[in-house]
Amino acid sequence: MSEADADRLFSQLETFARYGFNKSHAAAYSVLTYRTAWLKANYPVHYMSSLLNASSNKSDGIDKRKYVNDCLLNKIKVYAPDINYSKIEAYPFKDGIRCNLAMVRGVDNISLKIIEERDKNGKYLDFVDCVTRLSYIGANKTALESLIGSGCLDSIGNREQMSYYGSDLLQSIRKKQKRSEKFTSILDDDDIDLPDLSNAPRIDKKISNSLSVSYLELYSLGEDEFT
Repeated sequence: MSEADADRLFSQLETFARYGFNKSHAAAYSVLTYRTAWLKANYPVHYMSSLLNASSNKSDGIDKRKYVNDCLLNKIKVYAPDINYSKIEAYPFKDGIRCNLAMVRGVDNISLKIIEERDKNGKYLDFVDCVTRLSYIGANKTALESLIGSGCLDSIGNREQMSYYGSDLLQSIRKKQKRSEKFTSILDDDDIDLPDLSNAPRIDKKISNSLSVSYLELYSLGEDEFT
């Protein structure tokens, strides 16, 4: 073999060695690929729920957007997080997937407390009940704004009104809590200063949908694609 041929052969070996698959390695990947393809084909909702959960700790949101879009392309409905129905992880819900609370920006650090409070004392009945209980578990103004803006509280109130007086209501309830020795007395107290709702501005539907997906870090979704 000439020196030139030897150099050319070594160059090829060197390139392959950077990321070369031997037979056992390739076989293992083949088995894994087959199994995941089978799961996606036969249990698509459960499979995509697992992928969303696996990406929940990634802050850039790229994988979440990719997986949600994949669901929509395959006609799997993706339901936004809901204060009364979401869990720690995304899960099969009706004919689609219910997203978890941790998907909402600014809420992931208290999502477990929100769910534990709900499991202990029942569903959040309305906005006042919700804010009172959220304040008790340590939710701040930013978390409340994220819950409202993402649509998590749409099932218990009007988003326009909640956005308008949510911060004032939280501040009023916190003042009551400071004057109260027991949390239960706050729930029985009708003297909570509710702001005037008559001037609550209307939020354009497109703006509302845009806010929802931005709080969920799902910028690539269209307004009618996210259920």
